[in-house]
Amino acid sequence: MTKEGKVHTSRALYVSGHNTDEIAAIMEVSKRTVQNYKSEDTNDWDELRAARYIGDDKDHELLHKNFFGYMDATLREIRKAEDISSSERVDKIAKLADSVLKMQRVAGCEDPETYKHGLIKATIVRLVTWLTQAGMSNECLDLLANTLHDKQKQLADVSAR
Repeated sequence: MTKEGKVHTSRALYVSGHNTDEIAAIMEVSKRTVQNYKSEDTNDWDELRAARYIGDDKDHELLHKNFFGYMDATLREIRKAEDISSSERVDKIAKLADSVLKMQRVAGCEDPETYKHGLIKATIVRLVTWLTQAGMSNECLDLLANTLHDKQKQLADVSAR
């Protein structure tokens, strides 16, 4: 994830009510890093948090949409990177899915649909881990990663049968 994406995600977690210790644990960075994100950001995190409690759901939706936009952009960067091996690519995608899952745990408390998506991501992460441990070839793992990317909208529609 890019630094901008990390700052945005940390901000979203803070605005949703998490403290800097919790954010550091979720983002797997130091508390000082989160504090730096907060102090260097042009947005006033405390003001955004207050606005969330007195504002409407549109601000909340925007934060989640932006987060997933950053995640999608990061996934594209990983897929286009020519200087990493297939196993490194799969590892980065699994870590990205883990980041999405962490954000969705937070969002899942507020949005049942997001919780469903989190379950999907958790399943995908476990599947990739098991397949890697079972010795699946890099070519097959690449095919799996590409298929998941190509079919992400269909996978997100948990109402489809």
